[in-house]
Amino acid sequence: MVSTKLARIRRKPDYYQNEAPAWVRNVWNRPESFNWFIKHRRAELVAAGAVVRLGRDYFVDAVVFPRVAARILGLSKEVEPNILASTTKPAGGGHG
Repeated sequence: MVSTKLARIRRKPDYYQNEAPAWVRNVWNRPESFNWFIKHRRAELVAAGAVVRLGRDYFVDAVVFPRVAARILGLSKEVEPNILASTTKPAGGGHG
């Protein structure tokens, strides 16, 4: 299980440029916008397993991130128990 999860994680720039679904690059049309979203929603993303910290860096789980990000942005009706439970900020982060 751990090796499977490790196989799914990507550095943020690699994920954004190569593996992210097209809608990710449409919402965050610059890597800086994508990084802003991850920085300001880090606690939610980590709690849901969409972003993982290894050492000093954060990595994107290529399988989990799109589903969680879509839900945070209100693009998906899926609900997982530990996400958004304590959120008081409005959804967003697509500021360019």
